[in-house]
Amino acid sequence: MPFAQRPDARIWWDQDGTGDPILLIMGHAYGADMWYRTAPELAASYRVIRFDNRGAGRSSGPPGPYPMRLMAEDALAVLDAAGAASAHVYGVSLGGAIALQLALDHPGRVRSLILGCTAASAEGASRGALLTRIRCLLPAAALNRMAGKLLYGPGTPADRRAEDQQIVRRTRSSGRGRRGQITGAAGFDVTGRLAEIRVPTLVMHGARDRIVPAANAQRLADGIAGARLVMFPDAGHAYTTDVTQAANQEVLHFLAGLSGAAGGSRTGARPAASTVDT
Repeated sequence: MPFAQRPDARIWWDQDGTGDPILLIMGHAYGADMWYRTAPELAASYRVIRFDNRGAGRSSGPPGPYPMRLMAEDALAVLDAAGAASAHVYGVSLGGAIALQLALDHPGRVRSLILGCTAASAEGASRGALLTRIRCLLPAAALNRMAGKLLYGPGTPADRRAEDQQIVRRTRSSGRGRRGQITGAAGFDVTGRLAEIRVPTLVMHGARDRIVPAANAQRLADGIAGARLVMFPDAGHAYTTDVTQAANQEVLHFLAGLSGAAGGSRTGARPAASTVDT
């Protein structure tokens, strides 16, 4: 079982597939196993590297808080451990904030960005911050009931939600780890630095997101030059479950349109913004 060593923590990671590397960064309190709807499809064409953020899953949960800069350094340590000089980086929710911080702090290590259901500041995701604070306190049963109501789009079948909850139940997530993540994110704000991001960027969001309002996706796309925005009209925060196939196809199309060793120019790119029917 591979671990990236940090001064105060061990960060669990693994990889699958071959080809250009893509680093997957999961959101608050979830482990890398929650990429189970996405990673296998990407691994058919790419080298998929995923890891458990500190405070969740198989990684250490040292005393917090865990600022985004610290968690971005964890992600960088995983790239180093995997021997990846650079990678495409795909982050969702809190993982999107980590991906943004990584791209700003270490631009040479990021070939492209895929930002899902996330925001450029903690203030922009205020509803999400409130929910995740509550998640630090609630017992698992109550948390699962809340997740079923808030995370998904209205048409997502109950069996798909149940599949997610099976992953959640078997993922270690201590109260200290959850608090460390959310308190560390409280001061996150890179709104004024979005123009510094020069790599190709795909922004995806569910229009019915009740955790991170969808307006944040537009702000990201407006702030990052050339970013493409995809809005899923019937999806909620957990769009990777709500519209799995559509989301995966958008990612694969985006990556296929990139050329150059560092994710340089785009060929055959779609328009800068679109709404995807599912």
